Amino acid sequence: MYTIYSKPACSSCDQAKQLLEIKKQGYEYKVLGKDFDLAEFSSHSKTHRTFPLILKDGEYLGGLPDLKKDLL
Repeated sequence: MYTIYSKPACSSCDQAKQLLEIKKQGYEYKVLGKDFDLAEFSSHSKTHRTFPLILKDGEYLGGLPDLKKDLL
């Protein structure tokens, strides 16, 4: 199961969500300010600073390029 940490009006976040839907993968989609804050975002990786931030089975995976690699 994937978790996407997103922000409003983020095209890369939308692409990640669409990719998981196409690949029929389960995911949770969280939006900054609604479902999480920056402290929670930072708790998953000390170096990741862009959106989306993606977890796989609760473990840090990376961003959209990492998700694409993982699904190949």
